[in-house]
Amino acid sequence: MQQNAPSKRLVALLIGLKNEKGISFAQMAKDTDYSPQSINKLTKGLQNAPVEMIDKFCKTYKLNSDFIYKGNEYGNNDTLSLVAEHKVPFYEAYLTAGIKKQFGDNAITPAYFISMPYFIDCDFGLKVSGDSMYPRYPNGAVVVCKTIKDKSIILYGEAYVINTTEYTILKYIQNKDEKHVVLRSENPKHDPVVIPRSDILNLHLVKGKIEMV
Repeated sequence: MQQNAPSKRLVALLIGLKNEKGISFAQMAKDTDYSPQSINKLTKGLQNAPVEMIDKFCKTYKLNSDFIYKGNEYGNNDTLSLVAEHKVPFYEAYLTAGIKKQFGDNAITPAYFISMPYFIDCDFGLKVSGDSMYPRYPNGAVVVCKTIKDKSIILYGEAYVINTTEYTILKYIQNKDEKHVVLRSENPKHDPVVIPRSDILNLHLVKGKIEMV
């Protein structure tokens, strides 16, 4: 099913509560007298939130109901001030060869900033080009990424935006040996590529995506 807009906005605020205030989904279930299974389905987009649930969460955590129902700004919702202020830079550049600078450098200026409560710990958004990561990351989708400062810590099998001296690319990273990694595509038509670890200038872990309709 496709979640309705109020449910998506409620989930955004619940994720904000979890990330900023350390309130677990299990604790939310306990505080609001809903089952952990209901909260789990809601946060995973598997069900919509009834009006009674939305109102209960708003009352319990002083959430901004105008934002949930109408999409208005967070206003003076002190509980989620950090969420409201967090804006992710979006770059009007595609994941293709030729982008050689680290994101955030003055050489690459964000096209604009977008508010993304779902991805409060992320650093930028960037468009996908081509079909190498299809269907998970289709052409034109936006990947939202978190920059990894310690390049020695790689979650093998996860998708990363990888900067080298020659290109910026979106791939899964797999372990090869102490000096090499394997870059793998989602699309089986694209063969894996082995590169030296030393070629990696910057790593950005993909935390989510936004598909343009």
